Amino acid sequence: MSPPPDSITGFLTDGVVARLCETIGAMGAAIVSLHDPSGATILPSKGDPPWRVEFEGTEFVEQVVALLCAGGNLDELETGSAAIYVEPVHLGDEAIGAFSIRPEPTTTPERRGALSRLVRLLSATVSEFCQQEQSLRDRNDELDMLFQLSGMLVDAKDVDSVLAVALRFAMRLCDGDAGVVHLLDENETVLTLRAHEGLSEQFVERLESLPVEQISDREALGGRVRFVSDLLEEGRALYLEEIEREGLVGMVSSGLVFNGAPLGIVRVYSRSRHEIDPIVRATLQTVLEQAAAAVASQRLRASDREHRRVQRQIRLASEVQRRMLPAHIPDTAGVDIGMRYESSFDLGGDFYDVMNLNGHIGVLVGDVVGKGIAAALLMASVRSTFRAHAHDHYHLDEVMRLANIALVHDTLDNEFATVFYGVIDPSIRRLTYCSAGHEPPLSARIDPQSGDVSVERVEGSGLVIGVDDSQKYEKFVRHLAPGEVILAYTDGAIDAMNFMGERFGRGRLSKAVRDVLTADARVSAQGVVDHVFWEVRRFVGLNPATDDITLVAIRSN
Repeated sequence: MSPPPDSITGFLTDGVVARLCETIGAMGAAIVSLHDPSGATILPSKGDPPWRVEFEGTEFVEQVVALLCAGGNLDELETGSAAIYVEPVHLGDEAIGAFSIRPEPTTTPERRGALSRLVRLLSATVSEFCQQEQSLRDRNDELDMLFQLSGMLVDAKDVDSVLAVALRFAMRLCDGDAGVVHLLDENETVLTLRAHEGLSEQFVERLESLPVEQISDREALGGRVRFVSDLLEEGRALYLEEIEREGLVGMVSSGLVFNGAPLGIVRVYSRSRHEIDPIVRATLQTVLEQAAAAVASQRLRASDREHRRVQRQIRLASEVQRRMLPAHIPDTAGVDIGMRYESSFDLGGDFYDVMNLNGHIGVLVGDVVGKGIAAALLMASVRSTFRAHAHDHYHLDEVMRLANIALVHDTLDNEFATVFYGVIDPSIRRLTYCSAGHEPPLSARIDPQSGDVSVERVEGSGLVIGVDDSQKYEKFVRHLAPGEVILAYTDGAIDAMNFMGERFGRGRLSKAVRDVLTADARVSAQGVVDHVFWEVRRFVGLNPATDDITLVAIRSN
């Protein structure tokens, strides 16, 4: 903020006080004058400004200045022992002017007493006015500074730019010669230098990283303003020898605090001793509060930009993952296939595949451990491995064995997948399958006589793939009845929960399949899948999905 005027002329807007002095003098048979600190007399004027400054004579001026410096002698007016009486006008502890009284020889003691009281009241009133005016100017300066600061903080492109702006304003406010800004690390144990002004490179290097427990102004991290008039005399600061070489004397420090959480600390150094006004302390806290909010905002923006960048990458990965799922089902007489997949996140760990294997149909349904990006990457690896081996090997158990070995070698101990892999020979309605820890598919048959629908589990399982590279898998064979439906699914279907915390479960899954076949014995495989999905969704309601759901239905014609 701008320093206060050192003369009462800095507060005068018109000649009222000077004219008031003339009026008081005329009433009290004396000459009453207003003076600036140099002893010059301030008189009314008809020009612009409506007052002027004149020197009435060297001897008189010297007398006024001497009495002003001595604190005045108005108390002696009633005794009449001097020719000139002076009462200073103060702004804080500084005398910025004075009133003088030169009584006439005929002035009675009563009038001298009245003059003394009147001028003393006038001096107190003018001093109070000047103090109020200075406070108003300080507030205006503070608002102007904060307005400028706000604009510069808004324009700042990153955290370091914010801190550089905050440091410049703090130095300007505290009349500092140098300064530094440190930010706390994530563990709030180390302060890292992010901005500096007015210091040598050697000293800056020493300040690059400061342990919080070793600094002398830890209390400033909470937002309090700490003032040290002489760092060497206090002797608590780090690197006192370097401080002495830099010529640093005083220090003002305060924290960057946002929502009660410390973000860092700002230190302003001076190369001479001077005090810090309470108003400056309060303004410094306000400046640093704005700076802390701007730092938090910049961090939030950076985090949001990174989040949006990651989300774009995830959406692209999700599109790639969906393209990996079969868009078309091989057209094979004797077999009808329906399928559907819904992920609980943009990226999922479920997968399915339908492959044409020289007239046979390969059906793969799997679920890798976990969710999100890691699960999606693992899913792509497992699917690609199965697709590669399925085309090269006729025997299902060999495909499972090779896929298991590949996954064991390429994954961590806690990464695995459950898989159901079946191959259908449409010409003889034969399903050959292997299972690696996967949920047993459901088989639904319609009695040709009664039309009743029976639903049972297709048993047969082995260890999940990706755990033991020596594992062998057994293959099973099942002959499909005309119109039989095989429904392979992932555990997301049976683990789906409603608001009451109830699972959809295998019982409801079986009922959904039975109901759709009872209602329409000729329903397509896709119709079965869509009906089951509808029943799951109706059961869950608005409760958010917690796992991926995959359904693949195979119906023999």
